[in-house]
Amino acid sequence: MNSPQVDHVGGATATDDATAGHGTAAPGGSLSTGAMALAVLVLAGITAARRPTGITQATIWAEDGQEFMSRAWTGLAALAQPYAGQFWPVQRAIAWLIGLAPTTWWPVLLYVTSCVAIGALAAIPLQRRAADLFGPLPYRALLSLLIVLLPATFETQGNITNLHWWALGSLLVVLALADPVSRGGRVVELVFVAVVAVTGPAGLLALPVVLWRLLAGPRTRYLWTRSAVVVAGAAVAAVMAVVGGRATGNDVVVADLPAFLYVRWGGSLTLGDNVMASRGVGVGSTLLGLGAVLIALLLTLVVLDRRGPSWAWLLVGLGAAVAGAMIGMKSGDGASLLVPRNIERYLLPLLYASVLVMVRGAGAGGRPRAARAVAVVALMLTAVGVVGDARLPTQGAAVDRAQLVALVPCYAGEPPYQEAVGCVVDVQPPPWKLVILRPGYEKLADYLREQGSGQ
Repeated sequence: MNSPQVDHVGGATATDDATAGHGTAAPGGSLSTGAMALAVLVLAGITAARRPTGITQATIWAEDGQEFMSRAWTGLAALAQPYAGQFWPVQRAIAWLIGLAPTTWWPVLLYVTSCVAIGALAAIPLQRRAADLFGPLPYRALLSLLIVLLPATFETQGNITNLHWWALGSLLVVLALADPVSRGGRVVELVFVAVVAVTGPAGLLALPVVLWRLLAGPRTRYLWTRSAVVVAGAAVAAVMAVVGGRATGNDVVVADLPAFLYVRWGGSLTLGDNVMASRGVGVGSTLLGLGAVLIALLLTLVVLDRRGPSWAWLLVGLGAAVAGAMIGMKSGDGASLLVPRNIERYLLPLLYASVLVMVRGAGAGGRPRAARAVAVVALMLTAVGVVGDARLPTQGAAVDRAQLVALVPCYAGEPPYQEAVGCVVDVQPPPWKLVILRPGYEKLADYLREQGSGQ
């Protein structure tokens, strides 16, 4: 554990949990290994329970089928296969493992694996090291619960395609924590950081938290190493993004962003997508006034925590939302940005960062009374959004079991599939498809990706 020392950046001390969020862990309660494992299972169960049809009417969502399961039988070489201008080692590794199971299990395994992963990521604040950031265990437990119950997660819950956005949220916490005490803990953390940093744009987006942590100190050898790992991941993501360019199907301009953030940030947190969709809430709705208040409270908490990580967390979230709206895949135009459940993936880091800021304001030790009061009010304003979106709608019709059963004989070229080029399964949303190319036809993968999917 880091020894107490003074860091003169911004006049903060390395043991001041109110301003730096690092140093010697503040008393706040810790969980045994068994209790932590139980917490992960409970959080995963809550995540899964948000959409029971993920099991009873199991489907395969978008890139889960078209991109990741379609390459599950190509071996570990697929780990280095780029898609949409980024690398996806997490999703491809999971798909490879699920590909070892019977094909009829795939839809349920994809759903359950996603929920378990989200539960594990949400449990990170339960570590004792997080007490400096968020206060005693009850506050950290509240944070973990809020993470798995985040509103506006229709398209990000229950699939592996969007796990990198959940991992980015957890990376914001990990990068703000004190150094792990044990060597084994440091190795595990470095592996986690490295994998997340090279998955999608996570490393690039997380740079503000790396900067804050270096400025706040103490700048240990391990901190420099961890920071270098994130920067390396960011460099990979930046190069891939430049090569990939702006996605097609995107006509958003800068003037569209204020309304987008007002409705989809403030509105999603205070009302939730279900309420906004059912009531037709738009920019001019008086109900969105609550969202404006919440955004103001969040910005106030950032000012009150100006030496802490809140500004960096929120900057990461805003960066993901703005970049996703401006250059993301299938963002559409300014009007489509305001539609509930559209491009929720790009909003997830912002909603995640918002609850980090609120719980830190309420629970971290040494916080001004004003910060606690503001944070409590902000948390209360999210009640309707959290409860209203607790139950998520089904993502579509269940996968045709006959198509899944046919994958094995089709891939093997058994009758009547001797002349088949690929084996097809319809997935959600239409017209996305899972296409496993038969041996010898693998070079057609990129062509089929461009021609025959929701892209």
